[in-house]
Amino acid sequence: MRRRSAWSGRVKLAALLSLAGLLSCSAFEKAPPPPPLPAPPAPIAKKKIVLRGVNFDFDKTTLDVDSKQVLDDTARTLRDTPDLGLQIEGYTDSTGDPAHNADLAKTRAKAVKRYLVEQGVEEDRLATKGLGEADPVASNESEETRAQNRRVELRVVEPFAVVRVFYGTDRRDEAKSEGVPIYGGDRGASEVQYGVADVSIPRDHQMGNIERPSIWRFEVRENPEKHVVILKVERENESAFFQGLSSRVANSQSKSAFVFVHGYNVSFPDALRRTAQLSYDLGFDGAPILYSWPSKGATLAYTWDENNIDWTVPHLRTFLEQVAKRSGASTVHLIAHSMGNRALTRAFAEIVRDRPPSERAMFKDLVLTAPDIDADLFRSQIVPAIVGKNTRVTLYASSRDKALFLSHGIHEYSRAGDAGTGIVVVDGMDTIDASAVDTDFLDHSYFGDSRSVITDLFGLITNQTEPAKRPGLMQVRRSDGLSYWAFRP
Repeated sequence: MRRRSAWSGRVKLAALLSLAGLLSCSAFEKAPPPPPLPAPPAPIAKKKIVLRGVNFDFDKTTLDVDSKQVLDDTARTLRDTPDLGLQIEGYTDSTGDPAHNADLAKTRAKAVKRYLVEQGVEEDRLATKGLGEADPVASNESEETRAQNRRVELRVVEPFAVVRVFYGTDRRDEAKSEGVPIYGGDRGASEVQYGVADVSIPRDHQMGNIERPSIWRFEVRENPEKHVVILKVERENESAFFQGLSSRVANSQSKSAFVFVHGYNVSFPDALRRTAQLSYDLGFDGAPILYSWPSKGATLAYTWDENNIDWTVPHLRTFLEQVAKRSGASTVHLIAHSMGNRALTRAFAEIVRDRPPSERAMFKDLVLTAPDIDADLFRSQIVPAIVGKNTRVTLYASSRDKALFLSHGIHEYSRAGDAGTGIVVVDGMDTIDASAVDTDFLDHSYFGDSRSVITDLFGLITNQTEPAKRPGLMQVRRSDGLSYWAFRP
């Protein structure tokens, strides 16, 4: 057994923590872009403008002279109002196959967009949507009235999208149930508090980035048109929370949710922003859920956070069980980063141990990104408890992760998120080596900062695609017969 004095341990801890803001989840320079993801959700459409005079012949998408004259006036207005964004919505009459009509409506919307761009309107200000035979403005009983339904409408959109994040936390509410909740780094009661938050994502958001005010751009205040901003935080009682969550899940096409557990040195506001950014960049149509434990949000509070990550385990377990039981989701993806993996793996292992498969069947994925967990303990104790339990387990690791290198120095043992020669590879778990990915200064937050990793997470979570079919990965075979996956350089 290794021994060291308490004094020397404290000196080493302080020295290592002082380097580069250990394990911080901040974003700096981004990696080169991989193949693009499907477009994220469009900004919120509000005021409707009917383009009178822009109609189409039956089963056609061609713009006639009269339609172009109307669009010329529209383009002139848009050039004079450069901050205005629009969603172009195409419609058809009810004649024919609904699926064909939906495609036809979308093509009509794209024809209008193409013409407006040709007239000098910036392409990124215009989104398109095909609504088929929905919302007729006239009956479909005669050719004259059907012609009115073959139309295009414009909707003014906000210059930012709004992502609603559902959250559970065992942080102490400094506002004490009055006014806007203020969750700090201290422990709350030994029970989970619930709430929702609305977070803005600017229309010109760059994938993998959490846009914030910068003194280098002479920005002092947050602006939702330019930054990721927390617009609203509201506490809710348990009943209202799960009613809202189940409604969101029911209204999604995927009937799904994800739960994100953040890592060390993360404040509650930063955790909200990260959850919203992940949801937006993944184009996730289900319910994004944050579980936030009492991280101090301070570089030198590593041991504080280590104590609290152990303390939060039973609360996280209860929260996950309630999400499984009351969200109505057929699929729940579990995602953790850094130190957050310690709580998530232990809570999930307890659920597997104590609950029958039918009560945890919705947990389709367990995604462990840059886990700050002792690698030997992970192999010998955690892997047997979570792998092969009808939930796909994916581990993302990197040999360039400076934060885990420092954690290795503190603990004197390798971390499960390390790659290189000691990369953790076990049968039944997909290991992804992200060493080829460049993200922030510490190379620790690649799960949310890198377009390459976000693209891979999209394939994993949204499309449920196996690693062999995800284009950014290549297989690496080891001499012991096991293999893992690595991002292509």
